[in-house]
Amino acid sequence: MPAKDITISGTFTKKSSGGGGGGSISSSYKPPIVTPVQESADKQDNNIDTEENSEKKYEKDYIVELFSFSDVSENDWFYNSVKFVTQNNLMNGISDTEFAPQDELTRAMFVTVLYRMDKEPEVIPKKEFSDVNSDDYYANAVQWAASNKIVTGISDTEFAPDKKITREQMAAVVYRYAIYKGLSVKSNDELLYKDIEDISDFALNAVKWANSEKLLLGNENGFFYPQKTSSRAEAATLFMRLYECDILKYAN
Repeated sequence: MPAKDITISGTFTKKSSGGGGGGSISSSYKPPIVTPVQESADKQDNNIDTEENSEKKYEKDYIVELFSFSDVSENDWFYNSVKFVTQNNLMNGISDTEFAPQDELTRAMFVTVLYRMDKEPEVIPKKEFSDVNSDDYYANAVQWAASNKIVTGISDTEFAPDKKITREQMAAVVYRYAIYKGLSVKSNDELLYKDIEDISDFALNAVKWANSEKLLLGNENGFFYPQKTSSRAEAATLFMRLYECDILKYAN
């Protein structure tokens, strides 16, 4: 068998768009031509399977996992959560190389991720809030959530899409989402956090339920921090837990 040239090429693509980072980047990598050393006919006949396997090995070697945010490392507690939400197209980076895990999350962003998790059902355009325009990236998400009583505005006419979402607000939204999905949200668990008095009345049952389902937990010092704004990393963790836990298994 005569020696032959083997050209291996691969295309690596990483995408990022709307509601947490925009744009896309793609690049192509072509390894150098590999030319096997000419061997005797007998030896070549004995190595046919090896040569074919070698070609397959090259193919396999260039299939790599594209997860390369410079501000997220495998040692970070939120690594798996960020990996989950990005690979499932729930959240994007703020750029092609940054996820910004410690940045705060807005109300619009949170509702948008929940909308994506629900497979982005079709909505009938309607002007619910004066501060949400039809061409905003989160317009359909807010419309869907408001129509299904998953979110409410800060008033009858304002949603405040750019306002940072707090931990108790996240609990309330996810709680209402569970009701929308037809799930029981009763919880008899008592909250033992030292700052329980800081939890707003509207969010108390939601926090109890989210805590009992281990969706939102306090810290090792016994504080829940209900009024604290949520980071993107914390929200990513909540969405991964919501996706993986049993509460959605029997949802509509």
